[in-house]
Amino acid sequence: MSVMDKLNVLYVITAGRYKGKDCNIHRDNFRSKRLALVAIDNPDSLVVVKKKNLAKLNKPGWFERFSDYTYGLEQWFKKEQGSGSNMLRTSSLAQPCALRKGDILASGEMVVAELRRGYNGSVLVRLHKTGWVELAPRLPIALQGNVNFKLAAELKQNDRLATGCLVVEGPVSDDANWANVYLDRVGCCIDTPSCIPLALA
Repeated sequence: MSVMDKLNVLYVITAGRYKGKDCNIHRDNFRSKRLALVAIDNPDSLVVVKKKNLAKLNKPGWFERFSDYTYGLEQWFKKEQGSGSNMLRTSSLAQPCALRKGDILASGEMVVAELRRGYNGSVLVRLHKTGWVELAPRLPIALQGNVNFKLAAELKQNDRLATGCLVVEGPVSDDANWANVYLDRVGCCIDTPSCIPLALA
């Protein structure tokens, strides 16, 4: 079962080969379904080709090389909080951009593929049971061994995430796979897959 936001349907990425080179195919569903934009070597080298010429291995989102640089909670609170870097990682938690293939979440699921970028800056993570899930990059994900966590749908008002954000309203869900988490610092609602273990303070 994949947990992907409906908006991500705007971007369909197909890995394939064009003129002998590996490439990622970006198709915008609002345009012609017969054509695709293809990144040959990098996102700046785009060409238009007929869709029938492309391989059919679909992946959500698009490739992005995430930084290997991460930092701990002390640096997060002193310098990085609110910076948008979202590379917090400790032995017990990680923000989605800092997850790596082979990581095991506190829920027991393993990350089994390289991360991909989703709609509006989200991070796409492939888990061995659930499949691809879409995450807001600022969320603290509990890793294996961390017992201080709650699944998104289990959060309650006044729960505090490991990053310091306070849950100001219990999650609302209009879909069994999603929970809307309301946080004070972010000042907005974050849609979160209900299977994701969020690290608590």
